[in-house]
Amino acid sequence: MERDGQMGKIFLILILILSANSHGAEDRPAPGLCRGDAFSWNNKGEALYLNGQPNEAVKCFETAIGIDPQCANAWNNKGFVLESQGSYKEAIELYEKAIQIDPQYADAWHNKGEAFRKQGKTNESIQAYDKAIELYHQDSQKAVLWNNKGEAFRLQGNYHKAISAYDESIRLDAKYASPWNNKGKALSAQGRTEEAMECFDKSIDLYPQNTVAWDSKGEALYLRGRYEEAISAYDKATGINPQYTVSWYNKGNALGKLGKYEEAIECYDKAIDLYPQFALSWNNKGHALLLLGRLEEAVMAYEKAIGINPQDAVSHYNKGYALKLLHRDSEADAAFARAQELGYEG
Repeated sequence: MERDGQMGKIFLILILILSANSHGAEDRPAPGLCRGDAFSWNNKGEALYLNGQPNEAVKCFETAIGIDPQCANAWNNKGFVLESQGSYKEAIELYEKAIQIDPQYADAWHNKGEAFRKQGKTNESIQAYDKAIELYHQDSQKAVLWNNKGEAFRLQGNYHKAISAYDESIRLDAKYASPWNNKGKALSAQGRTEEAMECFDKSIDLYPQNTVAWDSKGEALYLRGRYEEAISAYDKATGINPQYTVSWYNKGNALGKLGKYEEAIECYDKAIDLYPQFALSWNNKGHALLLLGRLEEAVMAYEKAIGINPQDAVSHYNKGYALKLLHRDSEADAAFARAQELGYEG
């Protein structure tokens, strides 16, 4: 959100559309090109996807495959749509079919790496990224892969290798904002806050509308207890994109740390309006309500969180705590027991 968050995904979609029948490598015949009517159906599917009609796009890709089973582009594009819908296993199978047709198909290797990373299979994703890096020719393409490879290392907690990968991405494309942001996240995770701030600021300099970088900067400040500064960063993010749910949630958390519970609740409500299934916002709203003494409302908020994620031990415990304060002891004991069953160890 993202093929390295949102910016990378936009980049890859552009590859799909602007190079509809090019596989990433230059000056070579591509055995997976769509032929005849399959070419038109594949292109129609790409247009429908960009127009927000993914299911109709899939039908077009399937029609293209039916006409020409060797159309690697259509296999890849169908996988891309399924991946965007969270069907990672099925997407990987489709990417592998595209690669079977054309082992030099760089985009399919890249997409396969992304789907593996979203499954948490970081070693597999890194292997796929390495193959795509080998096949791509343009530095800007390789930069995206190195950035995404860094993200896989960061997910593993291997911050040293992640930072090295981000640095290689930056070397390949000095104007690419995402690796600066992600390098900042890795540095922040190591407690290197000031260096992280420099990276976030560099990302923002390159792309001033970079909502993600402003939010990342806010998160790093929050983790160091610099709540007022964090709120300013979250305000920048929501000022750029008022629909950016996570920054409303994060701002609520920072306000809560400052004891500004009413304002925190307003932020959680904004996040919930944007994404009603945001269980953490419901839970944290419940906590703010509890601290304001609005216990019945707190219980209802915790119940909302539990309804979305019944396996959330923390919300069960918090509900029990609120019920205890209401002297609803039998209900509280049941909530505490459920929290323990789910592994709560607070």
